Amino acid sequence: MATRPHSLLDLTPEHTHGHFETALMKSTTHVPLAYPEETMQEVHQTLIRHSKEYESIGYIYVVDDDHHLIGVLSVKELFRSPPETVIKSIMTTDVVAVHPQTDQEHVAIKSLHHKISAVPVIDKNQILLGVVPPDVILSILHSEHTEDFLRLAGVHAFRDPSVNIINASALVHITKRLPWLLLGLGGGLAAAVIVRSYENVLQQEIILAAFIPSIVYLADAVGTQTETLFIRSLAIDPHMNLGKYIRREAVVSVVIAAVMGSIIVTAAGLFWQDPIFMWILGISVIATILAAILLAIAIPFAFSRLKIDPAIAGGPFTTVVCDIVSLLIYFTISQSLLMILR
Repeated sequence: MATRPHSLLDLTPEHTHGHFETALMKSTTHVPLAYPEETMQEVHQTLIRHSKEYESIGYIYVVDDDHHLIGVLSVKELFRSPPETVIKSIMTTDVVAVHPQTDQEHVAIKSLHHKISAVPVIDKNQILLGVVPPDVILSILHSEHTEDFLRLAGVHAFRDPSVNIINASALVHITKRLPWLLLGLGGGLAAAVIVRSYENVLQQEIILAAFIPSIVYLADAVGTQTETLFIRSLAIDPHMNLGKYIRREAVVSVVIAAVMGSIIVTAAGLFWQDPIFMWILGISVIATILAAILLAIAIPFAFSRLKIDPAIAGGPFTTVVCDIVSLLIYFTISQSLLMILR
């Protein structure tokens, strides 16, 4: 037993079966190992002897002689248990782990979801390759959240947002920020063309122009809410039940649309007392909200199917699409009802 390694750092290349180069780059091998038949006293002595070698010591990873990960034990449990207690009698066998190719964001989310401070990395044969330690998980969360905020603001991702965003040159900032702004400008020009093409409708009912900002804002706000929640859900569970998710969102969409539509119809009735105008606003608000929610799910989902990070579809891209679609819906409904009812 004395010849057994008590840290992944001690493993020879054949123990890792040549897989370590494909393991998560964020993992470390400086972690304590134990074996199922060892006692708490033996493991305690091992920790003391090798304490300077370890980078992560919150958990002790239990392996067999072939280095398959078969259990995990927290240091807290180690010190709470009697010295003669055998590891296998109290270790947790339902181990939360990730594979070498797992995206770093999914590693951090899994850590939060299962309330563990470090995440082991195993290969397809359940061999322990390394562990993503707590400080790295915190760094990943900080970096990913910063990157998500930048994407929502229409800024192309930096290699390391938490550092590069401060130190990057003016030219780098221009190249990162300008593309989505150009897309937004293109969307604004397209919106202007749409408004111009319905000039006859606006001449017939000039009050419709006053509600363009409200219609566009509602579509953007609801779309952003839906998109953010959907992208987060995909990140937490890439294989989630999409049908169940869409059914729930359908209920949410109908309720939100009904509430917002009722409010704007009531306001229109109080201040303008024009039944046709009330119908136009009510139907337009409901239709644009439903369309925005549909787009906010469909666009990120399409990106994920194309193996592109769905967060890239966030921010300005979906906003531009929602703006154009909401204007088309608003003016199409306005024109149709005015032709029928006037």
